[in-house]
Amino acid sequence: MDSFKWVAGIPFKSSQFLFLESAENPDQFIQKDLLPQEEHLQQIDESIYSVCEFLKKRLPNEVKAVVLGGSYGRDSVLKGCSDGTLVIFLNKQFENGIAQKRQIREVLEMWEPWTKRQVEMIGGKLQLVLTTSELQISFEVLPVFSAWVKPSAWHSRTLASNYKPSPEVYRNLIKSENSACESSVFFTELQGSFFKTRPRKLKNLILLVKCWYQQYQKRLWKDSFPLQYALELLTVYAWEQGSDQEEFNTAEGILTVLELISQYDMLCIYWTVNYNFEDETIRNYLQNQLRKARPIILDPADPTHNVSGSDPEPWEQLAKEAKHWLLFSSSRKDTMSSLLPWDVLPASLYVTRGHWLDTFIKDFLQPDKTFLDQTRAAVDIICTFLKEECFRNSLTKVEKVVKGGSSAKGTALKRGSDADLVVFLSCFKNYSDQNANRATIIKEIQKQLEVCKQKKQFEVEFEISKWENPRVLSFTLKSKRLNESQEFDLLPAFNVLGKAFLGLDFRGEGKDP
Repeated sequence: MDSFKWVAGIPFKSSQFLFLESAENPDQFIQKDLLPQEEHLQQIDESIYSVCEFLKKRLPNEVKAVVLGGSYGRDSVLKGCSDGTLVIFLNKQFENGIAQKRQIREVLEMWEPWTKRQVEMIGGKLQLVLTTSELQISFEVLPVFSAWVKPSAWHSRTLASNYKPSPEVYRNLIKSENSACESSVFFTELQGSFFKTRPRKLKNLILLVKCWYQQYQKRLWKDSFPLQYALELLTVYAWEQGSDQEEFNTAEGILTVLELISQYDMLCIYWTVNYNFEDETIRNYLQNQLRKARPIILDPADPTHNVSGSDPEPWEQLAKEAKHWLLFSSSRKDTMSSLLPWDVLPASLYVTRGHWLDTFIKDFLQPDKTFLDQTRAAVDIICTFLKEECFRNSLTKVEKVVKGGSSAKGTALKRGSDADLVVFLSCFKNYSDQNANRATIIKEIQKQLEVCKQKKQFEVEFEISKWENPRVLSFTLKSKRLNESQEFDLLPAFNVLGKAFLGLDFRGEGKDP
């Protein structure tokens, strides 16, 4: 593998994305270059919990609880530099927030158990920096007061997975005067809980997405990562909709996230794990949120917080970068080029605006015209082969092939549509004859289709099912460049309608396919 340098703890190459260049196995790259060693995380854990206990001891009357958030709280810490939040819930509201931060800073500077730490105040932000030999986490210290949100424990990284706040909490939030960014701090514990039950491999995929995003930001010489949380949630959404399995193909996962980023202006994503449409106040508010301009990615812990931001320009630039890597991936001359994103829509039909429905249907439901043309051509080749070649040295003849299913009716969807090819054979004299000899006929057709696959040139991938079925032979036609496919069931049948039927093709136009 070519040499590379480290930028802010992230392996970085200016010309190529490392995992795409080097790894047939991106999981190996994640394990080697992105995941911090457990012993270093353990050191950070011990130190930050020590800080929490120290705050309680030094400020027993002021501090109600401490909650840990950010990448640290969501278990998505990258090797090198990463972020966290130290949310300090106060027993009473203070008029001067800066003065309160200074007081907490003075207390933190008295904490002595571990010398490799730094407390600093920059631009009104209070930070606590904890380091090990390979890991540095900058915790933003956030003193907050809220009468309507109560942390579940004294210091906590995540809540119990079954905890849900009452609708009253969200009604109070909606009625309050807090901005969305301010209110999201109150739900730090819920944000961590949302990620708690996710499989480790999904969190590794999140690390890969964050690595890609941070490389892009570094090339722009930007130090902040305003869309990082949005991309973490987008990765969870991509996995939920496209895989939802503990084991999945990581390369397909990253391609899916990049594909969704490239469609940022259609994104409308939300969850109902903590709030939903049952309460009238919350329902009206949510419906209003979902009618706003895209992209929309609602914080699963806070319905007032659209984590994608209000400025589409960063997304526009990020989409260009995503399209660049998708193109780079498809142009590779290895197994990476054959991988396709999962079948994930950027928004559900429910939240699609009326004047966007035609675009939604065209972009996400209708098959690509080129793929349809290629499929029709492939079916023509298969039908012709069946009629002219399949039973050349036999008394059995293919009298007619009729196409049915959604494809024949013009109602095929972009991915995974079904179609039937009903093959009428001269050897079947009645239904009993069909039932008795169908399995033998299917085996012969399968054998001949394998020959057809080798002899003929197809613009699509032609895969014959390995599953044995005495009633039907299944095969799939897949696009070589798009995430589109069509499944076919080939069914041998007795021609009950007789010779009059043989003059009509599957469209009833009097010509065989």
